[in-house]
Amino acid sequence: MLIHVLNEIKRKKIILASNSPRRKEILGKILNFEIYPVQYDESFLLLCDPDDYVKQLSLNKAETAKNNIPNKYFDLLISADTVVSLEKEIIGKPKNNQDAINILNKLNNKEHAVYTGVTMIYKLQNGMYDTKTFSAMTKVKMANLNQELIRAYVKSGEPMDKAGAYGIQGLGCLLIEGIQGDFYNVMGFPLQMFSKELYCLYEKYWKS
Repeated sequence: MLIHVLNEIKRKKIILASNSPRRKEILGKILNFEIYPVQYDESFLLLCDPDDYVKQLSLNKAETAKNNIPNKYFDLLISADTVVSLEKEIIGKPKNNQDAINILNKLNNKEHAVYTGVTMIYKLQNGMYDTKTFSAMTKVKMANLNQELIRAYVKSGEPMDKAGAYGIQGLGCLLIEGIQGDFYNVMGFPLQMFSKELYCLYEKYWKS
């Protein structure tokens, strides 16, 4: 549905409020955008339900970016946050190598969920802005890993900036037995769900 209007959407001023190279890679498949990195303290929300957590954090990041963008002008601002959850426990990025080993042992041979919250702040026809926040969840089954494999993976350095201490798009694919849901959501951005929301936005507010 979105493909035939992408050229028109690409002419909009779009900002990705994120430091994530994975989100830049995923969104770059369909959109042109500018990067506006956002630093935000995530620790105070860690006791929330994982679905509520990612939605609230993506909203907070988007509003922080909106308030700090120098010229205050854009057509669409996008922010996202991803966490891993095991039995409702939120698992973020590892603090160090030992923490990464501990996280992978916790996920070892179990099914966990990956949640991503996305916030879109978009310009209306009257020049004002509105906000849409949504989330996606993908189930991931980690294989039965031995300690040698876990330590070798952590030694590679790949887990250190990733929720759940693995990157499914890299060497981490060797740790995963299967997924149920959007692969890109596990990478850090639910592209299919986002494309549906973007098309609805286009049809309602931007269509010529």
